[in-house]
Amino acid sequence: MSNSSERHHPLYPPRVHLEMDERKSLRIMEMYRFATMLSAPRPDEIVATNLPLILHRDRGPRGTLFGHLDSANPHARLLDGRPVTVLFHGPNAYLSPKVLTGNPLPTWNSISVHVRGTATLLNDRKQLLDGIASIAEKSDPHDYQLDYGHPRIDQIIGRVTGFEIQIEEIIGRFKVSQDLDADNRARAAEAMAVVRHADERAVIEESFGITR
Repeated sequence: MSNSSERHHPLYPPRVHLEMDERKSLRIMEMYRFATMLSAPRPDEIVATNLPLILHRDRGPRGTLFGHLDSANPHARLLDGRPVTVLFHGPNAYLSPKVLTGNPLPTWNSISVHVRGTATLLNDRKQLLDGIASIAEKSDPHDYQLDYGHPRIDQIIGRVTGFEIQIEEIIGRFKVSQDLDADNRARAAEAMAVVRHADERAVIEESFGITR
């Protein structure tokens, strides 16, 4: 299934960086759930919110995303029946020529998925709770399940806006050293995995105030 779009400039992103296997893009959406949602209420204004979005592949022709945000967020007023764009940020990393054979130049590899669709607000309490429960179901490594009778739910549910996005377009943008031979692509992949792990651990510990 093709996920390219006629609305995009035919030369950008380069076709070699468009991932035509939609299954790979869906996998990125499922693994990297913390996404950026964009709305354009006016031509000169963009509203952005970072939030987890959960993919339900079996709902709708291209799948459906569930999300929720604080009702005080101005973005909540821009979602009912209106178009949105979502960016799923997969792995990215600088690639040093030192890890490759030959004499290449440095570059930056990245994997992302751009999604366009129409948002609909969820006004049903159970739909909202089911959606929130799906975040834990698909994300929690300890098999936690949401207790619908938890006493704090009634305290916060009125301050939460739930919504779904009916997916209309999926664009996989995979810049993953397609210009290299198979051996160097394997080296580039390993370099990305090693660098991301070390860098992310360091920034997480710093952000949490952990010193070693």
